[in-house]
Amino acid sequence: MHRKYVFIRDDDIYRTDRIFLKISEFLLKEKIPTSYAIIPAKLQKSLISYLKIKQRLHPLLIDILQHGYRHINYSPKIADKYEFGKLRSYFQQKNDIAKGFNRLSEAFGDMFFPCFVPPYHGYNITTLKILNKLGFSLFSADRIVMPGRFDFKQLPTTISLNDYAKEGTPLCIPFDMMAKRFLHYLNSCDDFLGIVFHHHVIKRGGDLDNILRFFLFLKKMEQRKYIILAPISKISRLIK
Repeated sequence: MHRKYVFIRDDDIYRTDRIFLKISEFLLKEKIPTSYAIIPAKLQKSLISYLKIKQRLHPLLIDILQHGYRHINYSPKIADKYEFGKLRSYFQQKNDIAKGFNRLSEAFGDMFFPCFVPPYHGYNITTLKILNKLGFSLFSADRIVMPGRFDFKQLPTTISLNDYAKEGTPLCIPFDMMAKRFLHYLNSCDDFLGIVFHHHVIKRGGDLDNILRFFLFLKKMEQRKYIILAPISKISRLIK
């Protein structure tokens, strides 16, 4: 089996809460690259300062991505949540996406990598046309859509370290399930494999221990030359 590239994405980022700092510092210590999908409208100054300092110290370990704009659900259906979708006009979507892009560009400058991550993995053809027009380099949802029709590249996140309750609330899963999912998809993927998690759903010490244990498991996989851990910005350059 040839070595495959693996990226980790932490979604719904906008502040430096306790769990975020614990996980971020752990990943930096273990030299595990992480891509942070930031909600522009909620972005707090403390997070800007923290990420700018850490990114300067560890430029190969931190990516800054755009995660929608406000992260609001506009869909009336629980099973079909989206911030960008059919009930939102071209103007509404473009206005929000552009404001988010400008906010992150102003906050982080060249540290911001123009990758769009749609909240709830929700979007429609209008969203994709806008991303193409605004010049995004990459689109990262849960699957590839319409390859070849747009100028941006696509990099799906296949594995989630959270499950979801009936109402859509993310839930933590145990380490054994994380590892089982990873190995299953590692064997079936071609070259790139994406992992997404939401640090804010971690409420108990046991849940934090599980996810940190999983990250160490990934590091050991890399040390044994089964995988290559990389940020999204690096992997995007390898996509044909």
